[in-house]
Amino acid sequence: MISNSKSLLSISIALALTACGDSSVLITSSSGKAVDGYLSGSQVLCDTNNNGVKDTGEVTTTTNATGDFSFTPSCASTIVISGGTSIDTGVLFTGLIKAPAGSAVATPLTSLMVSGGLTAAQVAAAMGLPAGTDVTKIDPMASGNLELRTKTVAMQVIIQQIADTLGGLAGDASPATIQALYSQVAKAVANTITANPTLPLVSSSGVVNATLVSAAVVTSVVQLAATTDTVLLAAKAATSDLNSTSLASLITESVTTQATTLVKATDATTLVAKTTSLQQNTAIAYIATASKAILTSSAASTIDWTTVKNQLADLSDASTDNDAAAVTAINTALIAVTPAGVTPPVIPPNIAGNTNSLSINSDTLTFTQGDVPTTATLTAFKSTAGITLAGMPNTISFAYTINGSPIAATTGSVISVGLSIKEIGKASDKTREVKVILDKVKLSVSGGTLTATVPADAKVYAYGVTSAGVMVYKTLTNTTANQLLAASGTDLSFNVTNVLNVLMDKAEAVSNYPFGDLLNVTGAFDVTMLVSNLNIASGTTGAVQSLSLEVPLAVGNAQSLNGLGIKGKFTLESTSR
Repeated sequence: MISNSKSLLSISIALALTACGDSSVLITSSSGKAVDGYLSGSQVLCDTNNNGVKDTGEVTTTTNATGDFSFTPSCASTIVISGGTSIDTGVLFTGLIKAPAGSAVATPLTSLMVSGGLTAAQVAAAMGLPAGTDVTKIDPMASGNLELRTKTVAMQVIIQQIADTLGGLAGDASPATIQALYSQVAKAVANTITANPTLPLVSSSGVVNATLVSAAVVTSVVQLAATTDTVLLAAKAATSDLNSTSLASLITESVTTQATTLVKATDATTLVAKTTSLQQNTAIAYIATASKAILTSSAASTIDWTTVKNQLADLSDASTDNDAAAVTAINTALIAVTPAGVTPPVIPPNIAGNTNSLSINSDTLTFTQGDVPTTATLTAFKSTAGITLAGMPNTISFAYTINGSPIAATTGSVISVGLSIKEIGKASDKTREVKVILDKVKLSVSGGTLTATVPADAKVYAYGVTSAGVMVYKTLTNTTANQLLAASGTDLSFNVTNVLNVLMDKAEAVSNYPFGDLLNVTGAFDVTMLVSNLNIASGTTGAVQSLSLEVPLAVGNAQSLNGLGIKGKFTLESTSR
């Protein structure tokens, strides 16, 4: 039985009556839940033009620690969820969930309705749920809803694994591309369901239909080849010669096995453990990407993937008992199936590290004051005590390693960057603060290193408060890359005093301008650094978080930024620089 827990759901319905007595109904969402497990720190977009991305004038909010979000006034459009972290697994959410206007929950199942035009009844039938189940109204995480919960996370793993595989094959696993691919795959799954109305994707007894999973893989490739989405044009070109049937033969068994594992979970504790393991397993995308030369060869349609796909199913399941043997068997089998003239791929013993991320080396940050660097661990920086520095740092940087394809190899990736520094322990009217967002930076990768450039139309949005309580707002144009973020060699740096100095140079009256008020100070400060559209990783649990930042604008609204970043604390000992 599925419990429709009204206490967790809030739906606002407004009647729009015209002067002529029209009784049309406008469905709006005032609040709800973001669910892949509850998602904390996710951006929630009221998508008025239904294109899946935030455009000028569209409103966003952020989910709280239990996945709740709210709009004031209510949202009368599609809801789009991106970013954030699953609070039950701790896994970062890299997909893109959508829900129809008026939905009380947004889940991978509601995405099928928006991306593929399915009704709630069609979704229920396709997932083997009881008749009358409305996936837009019922919280899968509520007590008594284990069946809905298992099938929701099973759909998530199906869509995410196919999207990640296509991103790997395209050489672009940047968040923007993966999110766009997620929508394409959700549409492909929905289209597959529509084309097979009598065959449930998941039966009421928990059998996942491998034939339909295979069809969804093929349809995803076909749809990518036909897409006009500008975000996916480079991915489309990079996969133009991909054999969809061969890819489906390679990965279907593994994707089906993962989904079945989740559907068969008999209690919430087991489900969380299995979900945590499977959502972090990169084997499917890794093996498919390594085999791209085979999948795009003229002989792709004749390849017998039987041995490889069987071993891949072992490698991509929740158990690690047979992983070493599976990698050995896959390497042997890949040699056997590689066509003449193609170099066989070699799979390393441990492929779990290929997470398509910019990984922070040694889990440390470097704070540079003048020419003097101070290195601190992420653990110390994010602790309650924080770290102690001689004075305000000029830069905060970390060395990185590029894992997989976090940045589009051919076109680069456009990110936004945010920095917030706020004094701690002062009365609210004496608290100094600065918030800055640089809305566009293009990162390019070559030879394992990054370079950063800023488009001509990029802007810096800044807000500051002096110790006297004076608030100043500034929007700057004609920026350069190193004003807030610099990428050089193996370092990615946030330029703290540089951006403060630039902002002061733009000030009409420096004596009344708040940014200089932070240059020569003592005391404790909370520091937040984040980037959008870039997957940053760390071995320190909880060091990299889904964060949000809002820079108030003088016109009364705010420039917002959601992404991954680091939040910590430093105490400045002296005013020397």
